[in-house]
Amino acid sequence: MAAIETDELTKRFDGDTAVDDLSLTVEEGEVFGLLGPDGSGKSTLIELLLDIVRPTTGSASVFGFDCQREAKEVHRRVGYVPDEYELWGNKSGMNHLNFVQATRGSDEDLEEVWERVGLDIEDADHAVRGYSEGLRQRLVIAMALVGEPDLLLLDEPTSRLDSDGKRRLQRIVSRETESGTTVVFASSVLSEIEEACSRVALLDSGQAVAVDRIDALRKNVGVVSVMRLVLDELPEGAPDELMRLGDVVGFEKLDDGVEIRCGHPSGKAEAINVLEDMGATVLDIRIREPSLDNVADKLVSGGSP
Repeated sequence: MAAIETDELTKRFDGDTAVDDLSLTVEEGEVFGLLGPDGSGKSTLIELLLDIVRPTTGSASVFGFDCQREAKEVHRRVGYVPDEYELWGNKSGMNHLNFVQATRGSDEDLEEVWERVGLDIEDADHAVRGYSEGLRQRLVIAMALVGEPDLLLLDEPTSRLDSDGKRRLQRIVSRETESGTTVVFASSVLSEIEEACSRVALLDSGQAVAVDRIDALRKNVGVVSVMRLVLDELPEGAPDELMRLGDVVGFEKLDDGVEIRCGHPSGKAEAINVLEDMGATVLDIRIREPSLDNVADKLVSGGSP
């Protein structure tokens, strides 16, 4: 059973289309990225899954439960970190976790959840109005983890975190997926999506411009890895041998070696093997990998995988 399925899902607000005819499947146990700038439809899609807003047309389900007709069943299985939220300023952080635990009917150790997100236990009984932005964000992440949800919906979860908080969140995501939790990570920060997610949907104006694994998107769009090799010498005939490799798409001779452009990561190892088999010694390797910036720019500007 898929964790999430949408079928021609559309949401319009006063004539503006936030989600446009979106059909998408997220498999159980994967970390799935929603990548796009503000206004691309990421938050609206998550709100449709949680029945915060209702679709104009189309449908969505979570673990087989219809997101509108069976919203309670969906909510029982989901932990949610919204992009925007309100907390009870006069209540303590632990009061917030206690409330979520009572709502979910769970019995886990809340101090363990508290410390897992990097909160100091000394702050647990302090009123939230005295928390910094970063502490509030960690608290909201902790609230989403209470009850061991089957699905985590994270909407711009790092926006208020410092570097330690971001690293800790990556570890939390890894730990949750190891235990079978499905994670949807929505962000406009490309490096975070690239680091965390196995597959990604690139959203633009409410439409999925592309849905695929990150390495496949790079390859299909033609964005290449660049490898610079410093060699003791360049064997005669090396350019011809390298260009016979299916994943090598370009070659340039340099004063101290070569620069090789590869359409797929496997091409780098193949190229090095060819050079070494021809008698060259590789003295230094420098690799420049394409980022999702390159992929997203090509796709949104009209490229097609």
